[in-house]
Amino acid sequence: MCKLILIMKMNSLFFFWLMIFFIIAGCDNNIEDSNPPETPTDTIAPQPVFNYDLMSSSFKELVKNDTAIIRGIDWNSTLSDVSSIEDSKTVVEQGDDYINYLIPISTNEQCDLIYYFNEAAIVQKIELNIYPQNEASRAKLYEEFIKYFNFKYGLPTSEISEVKIWNHSESNTYVEIRMLGNSKIHDLQIDIKNLLVNDNF
Repeated sequence: MCKLILIMKMNSLFFFWLMIFFIIAGCDNNIEDSNPPETPTDTIAPQPVFNYDLMSSSFKELVKNDTAIIRGIDWNSTLSDVSSIEDSKTVVEQGDDYINYLIPISTNEQCDLIYYFNEAAIVQKIELNIYPQNEASRAKLYEEFIKYFNFKYGLPTSEISEVKIWNHSESNTYVEIRMLGNSKIHDLQIDIKNLLVNDNF
């Protein structure tokens, strides 16, 4: 009789520890399931979306196409290349190292487009001083250009208020876009510079 009681107690003790084991194992599995391992896709930034065909007519008039840097011009383009792309009737000023075009965008919008050249007449910097019709037009162009530069150069390397900067070493391209003006003036300025040139431009 004593042996039977002893065996029953041992079996009860065995089942008790067996239940404890399964409870602990179940808790460990829940902890692991709640913290799945990080996969490489968790750290990849989404590719910025840009579709040139969906941009406004004002944007397209300024950019011309989505090849090269802007308006079909890149850091190998020369004064001759620029002259073949731009309308000579829109030249408003020209110096030894620059040429300034006044580009009509729409009925009440225009842009001072300035190309700067080195001694070999190769483009070193492109400056756009855009004069939109109103604040809404400026805001739309600002967002479109941000999408365009994000697509070409990734997300901005620096953002301070409404000034955004792209410093893209792979293409030797520096871009800065900013809103200018006040309650009555709604300008937009874009500077695009070859990173390999000095600060004289």
